[in-house]
Amino acid sequence: MTVRIQIEDDTVEALRAQAEAQGLSLEQYVQVILRGAKASNSVSSESPMEAVVDFDEALDQLFASDTRKLPSVASTYSRQDIYGDHD
Repeated sequence: MTVRIQIEDDTVEALRAQAEAQGLSLEQYVQVILRGAKASNSVSSESPMEAVVDFDEALDQLFASDTRKLPSVASTYSRQDIYGDHD
């Protein structure tokens, strides 16, 4: 498919410079940009809750083999715990 668009001259020159910097023709560079825009606009069918569950599962997998143990933390802190190093 061929699509014709009008672009300001300074924009064309900026795109051409970016294309040359990457070793591409202007046409190839614009196609790369458009493919990237298409990919970034894809809509996820995943609900927010599913995303949270997936994130939690990923964290569980990430730390499943971690043999380090975190120190236990008291559920409350005394004034001395918080301000013990100064008056």
